[in-house]
Amino acid sequence: MTLSHEFRTPLTSTLMLLESLLSNIVDEANRHIILVVIQHINLLLCLVNDLLDLNMIERGIFTRKNEIFSPAESFKFVISMFSKMEKIYGAKL
Repeated sequence: MTLSHEFRTPLTSTLMLLESLLSNIVDEANRHIILVVIQHINLLLCLVNDLLDLNMIERGIFTRKNEIFSPAESFKFVISMFSKMEKIYGAKL
């Protein structure tokens, strides 16, 4: 089975809808739920993009870009994600 680009459109649309709803939600519990869903949709979009990249590699049409990479910044990002998950789920990871 090949992964299609059509997966991104409904995910992105749902993400945009939730982000627009977020600005109108004042109840903290509902706000928290929407934020969790937004985070999960973002993670799912990353997974879809990675799978699309793998599909391009398998077909031999993937091009590589040279970009500046900072291991320290990547590590800070991972730590912040674990911190956010700890706040959401209330447990030490």
